[in-house]
Amino acid sequence: MICPSCNKFAAYDTSNEPEVDLSVESELGSKTVFTEPGVGDEVEDPDKAVATITGTVHIYLTSECCGDELKEANFDLEQELEVTRAEGCTCDLTELDAEVDTAEITDRNEKKTTRPRYQKRFFGAQVNVTVSCSCGKTKESFDWQGDIQASAMDELV
Repeated sequence: MICPSCNKFAAYDTSNEPEVDLSVESELGSKTVFTEPGVGDEVEDPDKAVATITGTVHIYLTSECCGDELKEANFDLEQELEVTRAEGCTCDLTELDAEVDTAEITDRNEKKTTRPRYQKRFFGAQVNVTVSCSCGKTKESFDWQGDIQASAMDELV
């Protein structure tokens, strides 16, 4: 791709941090209570919650020479996570927060032949998210990863 500032073929700079926007919805989990052997009822479990984390991850590639934005891509993040109350936590598990611990752009090549002209290049994001209660004692984390072929990214120039 040609850099719009200097008109040179530019290498992509992948040192930018992805922009992550998250939201959390949670509801109390359930457990089976046995009233007699083999017969059980599902009831709400106040010590467990199921959190659904949704959001978007935005990555962009800049030119290495001038720093102009060249390409971008957006990913939808969706993850379901079971959260168990930690010892000493008295928070309402239906009100959880999600925080991004680490986020980085990934870059990989896929070769189907030995000829470099026919290799595919993929850019994406790798994100580590921690879901916690308001007091911070109950915490669960997960990793999310997504990528897209470079030729399928939206061009900004």
